[in-house]
Amino acid sequence: MPMVKFNSNNYQISPEQSVLDLLIQNNEDINYFCKSGLCQSCILEFNTGTPPQKSQIGLSEADKLQKKFLSCLCFPEEDISIKKCGEESKKYSTKILQKKLINNEVILLKLEKPKDYSFYPGQFLNIYKDTNCLRSYSIANLCDDKNEIELHIKHFLTGEMSNWIFNELNVGNEIYISQALGSCFFTSDALNKPMLFLGISTGVAPLLGICRQAIFQNHQKAIHFVQGGVNEKSLYANNFLNELKLIHNDFNLFSCCLNSAKNSNVLNFIEENYVDLENWKVYICGDSTFVKAAKELVFLQGANSQDIHSDSFLFKNN
Repeated sequence: MPMVKFNSNNYQISPEQSVLDLLIQNNEDINYFCKSGLCQSCILEFNTGTPPQKSQIGLSEADKLQKKFLSCLCFPEEDISIKKCGEESKKYSTKILQKKLINNEVILLKLEKPKDYSFYPGQFLNIYKDTNCLRSYSIANLCDDKNEIELHIKHFLTGEMSNWIFNELNVGNEIYISQALGSCFFTSDALNKPMLFLGISTGVAPLLGICRQAIFQNHQKAIHFVQGGVNEKSLYANNFLNELKLIHNDFNLFSCCLNSAKNSNVLNFIEENYVDLENWKVYICGDSTFVKAAKELVFLQGANSQDIHSDSFLFKNN
């Protein structure tokens, strides 16, 4: 009979037993409710191998790409290793390849992509300063043969992590990072839909990565990117975004600044200019208050809930 590895424990599973029932039987801490695949409470993730097709029924394309599955519908026929979703299983050593200021408060940090490291543009990773200090940063570049990871990091004057990165780290230094995490990234079901991106501050970084991936995969529909900031100087990603305008025939960039008499608020701009978002893919990144309000707004403007993808940041002085 197959073996199931979970939380460093190995369990033998019988042919008629689901992974969920096995874990419950062995008193593992696992969420569940309906046990029929409808509530999706029991979702887990494969460490190795491929989930059975039946165990991924009803999951999003992003979930499937990350090897997530419904444990109540999983009846393995071979040995498997599984974990809770988003659970880090390994730290990777990497080196600083480049560190440069984009504006007076944001730096571009390029890391060497470790061997066997993979990611989807728009996901995030954790940087470890030490065992007690880690922070999450989004990935802005493609996972290609350049073998690098591009991060855009905002400096907080009282932040332990950002002060360490800005003032102490140098090119060539070795640091540790987590595996790539998160499910806000480009998937094939967006290829034939217009796309709307809403981002404020360094929330633009993951959206930039998703845009780059969409264009790389030959996305032909309209791309509308709305960025927000306090003033023009805070819109640090203009150069990156203008480069995308040159390589995509229908790339539209809009900027909203709080100190501007016109287009001062991203949400107001969306409410006035995007009254029908049916059949659009929408990606939203920024602080949690902004993301929550934007998700509610675009849903009311007609976007299907399954077409709204988001990643919210905790912008504390870190």
